[in-house]
Amino acid sequence: MPINRGILRSTTQESDFEVEVDITDDTFSETRNGHVSWQQKKASGGRKKGWFRRTNIIVLVFLILISITLVLVFTLALKKDKELSSETLISPNRRFTLDEVFLRKYTPRTASIYWVSDDNYLDFSDGIVRKSITNSTYSDRILTRQEMVDNRISRSLARLSPDNKWVLLANNTKKLYRHSFYADYYVKERSTNRVIKLHSPDGDSDEQIRLCTWANNGSAIVFVYKCNVYYIATLETEDIKYYQLTTSGVPKSVFNGVPDWVYEEELLFSGKALEVSADGKYLSYVKFNANQSYFSYAIYGHPSKSYPDIDRIAYPKAGFPNPTIEIKIINLQSVLQEDNSVKNFTQYKKILSPPAKISKGDYYYCIMTWSPGNELYVQWMNRAQNETVCMKYDSTNGQPTTLQEYNTPGGWIDDDYTKPKFAKDNSNYITLLPHEDFRHLAKVSMNPKNGPEVEFLTDGKFMVVDINCYNADDQILYYRSTQESPAQRHVYRINLQTKENSCITCDLLKDSDGTKCTYHDIVFSKKCTYATINCKGPYVPVSYMVNMETMNVQNLTSNEHVKDLLSRKALPTEKFYTIKSDGWDIHVKETRPAGFDPKKKYPVLLSVYGGPSTQKVTDRYSYGFDHFLVSSHDIILINFDARGAGYYGYKFMYAVYKQLGHYEAVDAVNVGKYLKTQPYVDPKKIAIWGWSYGGFYSSTVMGMDSDVITTAVAVAPVTDWRYYDTVYTERYMGLPTPEDNIAGYQSTSVLSMTKNFRGKNFLLIHGTADDNVHFQNAAQLSAALVRDKVKFRGQFYTDKRHSIQTSHVYYLIADYLMAHLRNVEIPADSVFGLKNYPLK
Repeated sequence: MPINRGILRSTTQESDFEVEVDITDDTFSETRNGHVSWQQKKASGGRKKGWFRRTNIIVLVFLILISITLVLVFTLALKKDKELSSETLISPNRRFTLDEVFLRKYTPRTASIYWVSDDNYLDFSDGIVRKSITNSTYSDRILTRQEMVDNRISRSLARLSPDNKWVLLANNTKKLYRHSFYADYYVKERSTNRVIKLHSPDGDSDEQIRLCTWANNGSAIVFVYKCNVYYIATLETEDIKYYQLTTSGVPKSVFNGVPDWVYEEELLFSGKALEVSADGKYLSYVKFNANQSYFSYAIYGHPSKSYPDIDRIAYPKAGFPNPTIEIKIINLQSVLQEDNSVKNFTQYKKILSPPAKISKGDYYYCIMTWSPGNELYVQWMNRAQNETVCMKYDSTNGQPTTLQEYNTPGGWIDDDYTKPKFAKDNSNYITLLPHEDFRHLAKVSMNPKNGPEVEFLTDGKFMVVDINCYNADDQILYYRSTQESPAQRHVYRINLQTKENSCITCDLLKDSDGTKCTYHDIVFSKKCTYATINCKGPYVPVSYMVNMETMNVQNLTSNEHVKDLLSRKALPTEKFYTIKSDGWDIHVKETRPAGFDPKKKYPVLLSVYGGPSTQKVTDRYSYGFDHFLVSSHDIILINFDARGAGYYGYKFMYAVYKQLGHYEAVDAVNVGKYLKTQPYVDPKKIAIWGWSYGGFYSSTVMGMDSDVITTAVAVAPVTDWRYYDTVYTERYMGLPTPEDNIAGYQSTSVLSMTKNFRGKNFLLIHGTADDNVHFQNAAQLSAALVRDKVKFRGQFYTDKRHSIQTSHVYYLIADYLMAHLRNVEIPADSVFGLKNYPLK
């Protein structure tokens, strides 16, 4: 700020530095316009010499004051320049903004197709059109874009019948849990355009269907309504017959063909618990009895409601009773011999027995699928989830055969519950099994003679991520692995006859500057002849159609609009390295703001999740909330994989067994200690934030007796593992009993660490209607912090679930972090300091 000469005062507003000098003198006078009157000074006669001396002194004082002022201004300017980010060099329109993140401007599009055969697929980019990869002129329109918009058709649920005569459609979807929903279902006859709504079997027009799928035979359909399974044998009749296969269903208590909350969330990752054999003759389904462990929470609703509603959900917490299950097989052809007024059809069902070695206690199933020989494959686990048994069952009599079993006493079963790929003659199947310290492909006999027969197809210090496709005719199998790097995902092809193995994506795709795509996912046609490959990074994702025989590539989406937007931005840079923590290698990805200057001091934000077997350090493309903070506020973002992370081997992953949070927090602090030694890091400005398990992680770091990381944001955190569900918690922590691991539960409870929160900055956020990590967690942590007289900031979101789903939460987090990392003062009259961006 310039010196204010009008009041003879030197002031630099930025530093509140102020100097006043009194220059009043009897012989000095001013005219009204402020100029010195020489005449008056001459009239003083004999005092001329003294006047001259005093004038020199005054001039000297002025010169000294000006010099001091200039030095101070220059010094403060230098200091301010050091404190300022590269903001002074990069224009605001070249930075990411939060509204751009919310508008998903940098979110790339992926190909919207669904394979219906080996060379035919449904294209959803303009309505629903069936196309052929081998005949470019073939185009069979099923629905126009306008028809889908007018009828609010969900494109992700549209499916052709096995005989291609009908299309199954759904609208008015209503979300239930993470993967499940209710919907209104319709079938459209393609030859006549006749549309039939699948009505409620009991005439209740207000109740929707929870699950609906084709039954692998003509136009047969299986669906679940009010937790009971129904069967339609054909749509080709004027009067469609509904066969009610179960009668025991009770909403929110007894489930048939669909899972309860804990199975859907933690084991099946699906809202489906039924399977139809390939020929449509048999149906297997699971009955869940979840009538023991419930959790209730308030739904406050509209302000006009005097009393909130109470929602009740079957939710077993660590140590409490689990749902009991029964797996049943029913012969659908036999059902058709009866009149559809008959219900349940008990005489045509077989109840499957779990393996004897785990049936004495609680147990789970995690895979159920049919083999080509109409044998049902089921993978079972004990409650501790460190022992598994895979079995096949005869569809006619339910007779079991044990195929393979293994246990992991120092950890948990980690095969991602992969559905096996069966040989054409049903003699063996391909699955994922632990081999030394990693997960690998294995071939298992379907007809073992003297115990399980297993042959490993891959080995080495890398993880097989998943099995993508198996051409049983040619015995060619496709899978993804981390063979090139734990941060990468490439697709490999192995010939099971010759054992020849090759990477098919390592040199397949490159960006315009020659950068290779290193992170892929892939979806195959029915016989693996063609595939849609989505390159997910490191550059802007693109989608391709690939002929797996010729490796010819056809572009599907290039996302040029995203590339164009990014080309106008000052992009952050990334640096990968490892540090040591208690002798372990911790992989780190450091994202630096554009214009990074190693001579400056930057605040640092650790963005964490940290749940067992997950991963943060990858080559995957990402421009989201964290990157907005890097770009707009010139912070350094740190992602790292602490102990417990996946894809670095089982020893690294199992290091956290029965003590979740402890070693992860130690690694986070050690990452912070390393960063504090870097000359470009402000050692007093290191923060951490996370959501869900990441909220537990950041809270645990605050609870450590350490001042390395002193600011944290925790969104929807678990604060005591006794408050979380059985399947997830006990997999990693065991039971909360004196005989097992109550000590581990107590030592990792954030509620016991709150005294160490003193003197630190902590923001706690939770939704009151969170059906995953219950609001109870935040309520108990808040009570513990108050008890220990800890000052903290808390924010709850009324009737919001685990994802919260409002931009308000991100403005809040951004403001809080910037207030503590960059000393940003938020104006009281603004919306979170970002008043130009409307809340959504």
